[in-house]
Amino acid sequence: MLKLFSQNFSKLLKQKVEEMIPKVQSDLKNILKNHRETVVDQVKIDHLIMGMKELPLMFYPCSSLDPKEGIRFRGLTINDMQAKLPKVLNEPIPEAVFWLLMTGQIPTEE
Repeated sequence: MLKLFSQNFSKLLKQKVEEMIPKVQSDLKNILKNHRETVVDQVKIDHLIMGMKELPLMFYPCSSLDPKEGIRFRGLTINDMQAKLPKVLNEPIPEAVFWLLMTGQIPTEE
């Protein structure tokens, strides 16, 4: 049963990611084409010495770290994930977290 689950999960995830790739590639090309020289922030010496917190220095849609709210995965706090993702023993299953990180979507029980 577990092997069948793993094969099905892997197949569905691969299909989903393959569907998403062209749009993500197109979006990034458009951002670079239209905004390559856009300034998004300023770096101070304090940032270099004390850490670059609060500076938007890398595009990374899977997670973000807010100094007040903490980490978010695809926009969801850990509490949000615990409430919304499929669970076993009241905790999100690892496959559900992985699906969320890879696709940005909350998986169904199926």
